[in-house]
Amino acid sequence: MRILLAGLVALAAGCNGVPALAQSPAPGTGLSARVQSLGNLSMDQTSQRGLALAFPGADSPRLWFKTTYDTLSARLPAVAGTGVVPHVHMDLSQTLFGAELRRGAWLVGLAGSAAAARGQQDAITFGQAIAGAAGPYSNAKSIRYDIDPRRIETEAYAISPYVAFAATKQAILTGAIGYTRRDFRLRPGSQTITVTQEFGPGWQALGLPASKSSTMRYAGLGTATTDGTVSTDIAANLVAPIGETGVILAGRLGYRHASTWATPFTGSATGVQTTYLGAQAFYRRGQFTPFARIQWEYSNPTTGTAQYAAKYPRDAVYLTAGIDYRMTESIAGGISVMTQEANPSITHRQVALTLRYNF
Repeated sequence: MRILLAGLVALAAGCNGVPALAQSPAPGTGLSARVQSLGNLSMDQTSQRGLALAFPGADSPRLWFKTTYDTLSARLPAVAGTGVVPHVHMDLSQTLFGAELRRGAWLVGLAGSAAAARGQQDAITFGQAIAGAAGPYSNAKSIRYDIDPRRIETEAYAISPYVAFAATKQAILTGAIGYTRRDFRLRPGSQTITVTQEFGPGWQALGLPASKSSTMRYAGLGTATTDGTVSTDIAANLVAPIGETGVILAGRLGYRHASTWATPFTGSATGVQTTYLGAQAFYRRGQFTPFARIQWEYSNPTTGTAQYAAKYPRDAVYLTAGIDYRMTESIAGGISVMTQEANPSITHRQVALTLRYNF
């Protein structure tokens, strides 16, 4: 999800001398670790992979594939002194794939992903008034800013080894470490500044007009940058079958940390640490397994906390529902939808398709 976060950060920054549209959010603040990690591997995928150990299965290798489509919109902090609330929306497509091997109580795997996002901040207009001298020689001034949409194009590639261990039939431990390289190109929109000077009757008596306007237009300057992120994720999972009903309940508690370098592994890093708590239910009915999941996440930036904590909500709730279908003994697939709740600044939706093949 860092691929989307980076887009929002870039779109929020001001340029060409025009007052900044918003302060750039610290990584992880308000947009949550899930949104950051879309460009990584959706790190909590490791916990979902590890739950396979809770079900009967042969010790055999497996290939899996997952593709997702996400839409995200966010209201950035208001432009200081104007009350204008910039709106950003982004679309992201992502492909995840991996190979894993199950041996007794262990599951080890290697995953990769490729993602591409496109987004923009909508055009905005706002003004500022500057009071001048009073009386017949008044000279009040007003400034109007018209900012065209800003666009971003970004790609990310990631790799992540992961492992799961079934300590008991009910307790499964999971862990992963991943690296993501991200390239993005910012295409700022042009900006027009219109300055209007109002002249009082005293000035008008000297031959000046009642008002005079001048316009300046600045072309947006594109930028291109690359960064790298190292992410780690660990979680404890509890699984509880409900008798012979086919219902299986599961819960998990996890911790995720991500550090990003503006130039990969060079200079100082910015980062975020996230704690998450989730619960899910499965219902195994023949070849079909419908499921539902809820997860709460709390993100805490390791840099810039005091500056951004008051501006961005740092917790979010994710609701997921889907169904798996086993086509043959070796092939299974599924579909799921996800929505983010409990964060009024962000709207996030996802549709995902999965496919698994057991040798």
